[in-house]
Amino acid sequence: MATTAGLTVQRATYAYSFLAPPAAALGAVDRLRGRPDAPTTSDVDKWTLDAVFAPMAEAERSWLAHHDVPFGTSVALLATR
Repeated sequence: MATTAGLTVQRATYAYSFLAPPAAALGAVDRLRGRPDAPTTSDVDKWTLDAVFAPMAEAERSWLAHHDVPFGTSVALLATR
C-alpha cells in the first residue's frame, strides 16, 4: 500500500508480538463457538493486564530499535516520499 501511494519503504516490522498468540487463541475460541465477529470480553482487570504487558512492551520497544519481528498485532512502517 505504501509503495502504491508513491512512498519508499525504509523499514517495516510488526509490533506487539507478545500479544499475537493470545489474540489468535481468543479468535479461535470465538470461531469454535460460532461467533467469528463477537467482541471478546474478559473478567481480567485492565490494570492487571497493564502491569503484565507494559514491561513486555517496553522490552519489545528496545528490541525493535535494532531488530524486526515477523509477526505481531500491529505494523510499524517507516516510509519516505
